[in-house]
Amino acid sequence: MVGVRRAPLAALVGIVTFIALGASSCTSGSSPVGVGTAGTGDVAEVVDASATVTAKAVAGLTAPAGGTVAALNVSTGTAVHAGQVIAVIDSPSAQRQLSEAKSALDAARSGGGSAGLGSTTSLVAAQKQTDDAAAQAFAQARQAAGKIGDATVRAALLAQIDASAKQYASVSATARALVTSVRRGIASVSDAVGALGAAQRAQAQAAYDLAKAAVDALTLRAPIDGVVQLGGLGG
Repeated sequence: MVGVRRAPLAALVGIVTFIALGASSCTSGSSPVGVGTAGTGDVAEVVDASATVTAKAVAGLTAPAGGTVAALNVSTGTAVHAGQVIAVIDSPSAQRQLSEAKSALDAARSGGGSAGLGSTTSLVAAQKQTDDAAAQAFAQARQAAGKIGDATVRAALLAQIDASAKQYASVSATARALVTSVRRGIASVSDAVGALGAAQRAQAQAAYDLAKAAVDALTLRAPIDGVVQLGGLGG
């Protein structure tokens, strides 16, 4: 076996260091260590990459009732501010419901709905008719509210419907209790008629308010600042 002599580590390091310094001293007579000044600068670089651009917020506008566009104040690409009128919808059905609700409210205020209520049977029938009309009005109002694209307007209208329904339920409960008391002979018919009249007025007022709110919602306003895209939201 051939033996290999191993130089001490300190000696090897000394040789390498020496050679490096010697080579540097042969190429220049100056100091082998240079001193420079660091600074900052702009670096321009072009990078090609695939990306998807998504809007920060998107909102759709729909009318609460069927109809035709009576006025369109924007076109595709128009920049709008929140609250700006985008379009006005002409809805004969919504206008008809408002007119009918106004007539019913006028009749209830004049006491026409309580005419002929002199027996327990007629009181019970009138109570049921009033409750059914209220339930139908609230159901139609909620259906119309669900079609409103503006989330803020939709939430406000639904809150109004809930408040009106709660108010009517309270008045109706009082009327039903008095009608029951009349049947038991512990309350007068006139008291029950008065309570039922109050329930009818509350129902008529709620129906009118909700029909009016639906007509008002036919004026479509921008819910946020943005750019208009007609024809629906693209995928």
